[in-house]
Amino acid sequence: MAGFANIFWGEIVGESKDKGPYRLVRVKADDHEFTATVLEPSGFHGSPLKSGKVMVALPDGDMGRATVIGGIPPKDRWDGLKPGEVGVKNHKSGIELHLGDDGTLSLKATKFVIQADVEITGNITHTGNYDQSGVHVDNNGPHTA
Repeated sequence: MAGFANIFWGEIVGESKDKGPYRLVRVKADDHEFTATVLEPSGFHGSPLKSGKVMVALPDGDMGRATVIGGIPPKDRWDGLKPGEVGVKNHKSGIELHLGDDGTLSLKATKFVIQADVEITGNITHTGNYDQSGVHVDNNGPHTA
């Protein structure tokens, strides 16, 4: 904790149980262990993994109000992002969302579930099987599965 510093580095030693109004984790810094609130900016939510490196902030220097930012183990850092690119990754399942600097949005997952109407403007390239239920409408009219 380096004396009276209000911002310092720590490591997650206890993952969140994810209940209650705030996501809480156990953090260790300079041989001190304490509970901290996980900062979740602008609706972005994440639960830091054990051994994740975090930046700890102490509003008004109060350890009882410790808040953490960050939370992935350094060994799991996503390498290779170009300036301006954005990546979101679930470090347990390996699911990745990548916003490339070439205008592509890439998703890597074992399953992609959409619970909404979908509109596509542009071409579709399809490789693999296609299962359908309901009515399919194309230039030849409606078709049932």
